[in-house]
Amino acid sequence: MNIWAFDTEDNGRGKPYLYNFYSVKFDRHYTFTEQTEALDFVCCLSNVDIWCCNLEYDVNNLFRDHYALCIYSYADSRLLSCKLDKGFNVKFYDTMNHWHMSVKDMGERIKLPKLEMKHTASVKVTKKKIEYCRRDTEIVARFVTSMDETYDSIGAKLKMTIGSTTMDLFERIYYKRMKNPFTMDQIDFFHSGYYGGRTEIFYTKPVKGPIFYHDVNSLYPYCLRNFDYPSLDVFYNTLKPKWELFGMADVAIVAPKGLNIPYLPARHDNKLTFPLGSWRGVYTYFEVREAKKLGYTVKKVYRAVEFPGTCAPFVEFVDDIYKARMKAKSKKDEMLTLSYKLLMNNLYGKFAQRNEVTKMLPLDGYDLKTGDVIFADLVLTKTKEEYTRYANCIWACYCTAYARHTLYQGLSSVQATPNAILLYCDTDSILYRTNGRQLFPDSGTLGQFKTETCPVCKKHYFDYAHFKQPKLYTLCCDCGKKSYKAKGVPSRVAKDFFKTGKASFRRPHKLRETLRRNLSPKNKRKLIPNFWDMHEKEMTTLYTKRKTCKNGTTKPITISES
Repeated sequence: MNIWAFDTEDNGRGKPYLYNFYSVKFDRHYTFTEQTEALDFVCCLSNVDIWCCNLEYDVNNLFRDHYALCIYSYADSRLLSCKLDKGFNVKFYDTMNHWHMSVKDMGERIKLPKLEMKHTASVKVTKKKIEYCRRDTEIVARFVTSMDETYDSIGAKLKMTIGSTTMDLFERIYYKRMKNPFTMDQIDFFHSGYYGGRTEIFYTKPVKGPIFYHDVNSLYPYCLRNFDYPSLDVFYNTLKPKWELFGMADVAIVAPKGLNIPYLPARHDNKLTFPLGSWRGVYTYFEVREAKKLGYTVKKVYRAVEFPGTCAPFVEFVDDIYKARMKAKSKKDEMLTLSYKLLMNNLYGKFAQRNEVTKMLPLDGYDLKTGDVIFADLVLTKTKEEYTRYANCIWACYCTAYARHTLYQGLSSVQATPNAILLYCDTDSILYRTNGRQLFPDSGTLGQFKTETCPVCKKHYFDYAHFKQPKLYTLCCDCGKKSYKAKGVPSRVAKDFFKTGKASFRRPHKLRETLRRNLSPKNKRKLIPNFWDMHEKEMTTLYTKRKTCKNGTTKPITISES
């Protein structure tokens, strides 16, 4: 693989002044101070993969006012890749679609430290700025090369995303007969029963410890490994499900009264909730079976796709990779350990890959269709294609159902323990308070609970917690360590957002946002791409996934839907 990297430097006000390419093969930097020079250079390349850390930012600087040179591929709003149009085999990829780490973190892993430099509004090019930009570019290139070599050593091939890399490995070595026997309508039906993880607050007031925090070790790989899945060889439609088999069913459900931790998920008010009451939803047969044990009633079956056969396609895959990961971990091989972890955790989601393709293309020569959006000399288009051979969705539905079931078992165990107070859960984690007794032993085994400790003093419990919203909370230890979790804001303002419900921070104007808003006649102030503008975020909603009581406890909401 001909790996290159690319990085830019700007003044934070939308004015780039350095463009740097680095080739691992030639161990050479190609540095430019003018955009035209950088564009001329990249248009002379061929058959290269260029990696960036934060792709959208760097291509925004490189192709400013020349965006129509490229084709941009998106997954929702996330830029996956960018390639030169008109026959050039030059593709840009984003390291963030593989490894969620900064350039500094990459440098630490490959023993090539990032340089220090104070960023200012000056666009004057200095030797220090050139060295800084070159070091960042080289770190990215050498990190990607290292990961490519690591993947190759275990039989994987570096692809555009970690998910596609994992699926390639799974198909080539472990499951060579991948097929998708379903119609688009059937897969769309399965998608309506594909739910994410469970995130709920059970106690909303500040609480003193001891507070225990547990994560399930590799929850999704565990669910791939330890449960059966429907065989795709034979399936049929039915309105009389045999719940002991496998399948997906659209049903009218009535929950039993009195459950404090309901079992089945339901989409309500644009949120994933776990309510009481009655509603209609699509579920795996497994979930329906387990729900019926708790007193749920199926009032009507509207549609079901049933599978009489079972399979266990992931056992060898998980066993091999988990064993190899533990071996790499014992040898303190961080790169290999990271590789195995990423490969294990990113397989199941590929089975639920959607068939909507979003691209931004040059307008010139393109035949417009209904729904296309024109951005100057570009067109944003969304098309639905055939689902890929692996996007059967039902395996992803079963995996996430098993994951929620595993978490539910932990939640139920805490609830059944005298003097234990359930506080919070999030997909694979549970937090609770007791009188000092830890309910789950600390384990390194796949699918078992491990105990999170204070990052400073390593104590196995916390002394204070307060949960305000899903993914908005604080955990404190008597040693003085205070952690704030606030999804959607930079970590440096997480404390402010938690305490006040407001946060101010700078962020750059993104490509599509800039193009869209600048074309609006209502927007008199034109945006500058990659201009770091002040952004205000305010928490405007109360916690509504459960009903909050005066004493701080919460109870399930009740819904009534047909």
